[in-house]
Amino acid sequence: MVPRPTLVNRIRELNYHLHQETQRVHIYRKRGSNPPHYVTIRKCDKLEDEFVRSTLNQVGLKQEEIEKFIAEYKCHP
Repeated sequence: MVPRPTLVNRIRELNYHLHQETQRVHIYRKRGSNPPHYVTIRKCDKLEDEFVRSTLNQVGLKQEEIEKFIAEYKCHP
């Protein structure tokens, strides 16, 4: 499991910003993308590894970068 703030920081480094907030998720939008590209991140303290892999894959990171990120920031449930 990965802490939510670390994933949000990584998403922001990739030029995404908070677009909308709903009851259960935050929706981030990539600046300057045409058509717009959105990523949703659940509102919880820790996110499952598979969710983090999927999200970082959507924003265009390579598989080895994703695994390095998860290994570096992994925490216990």
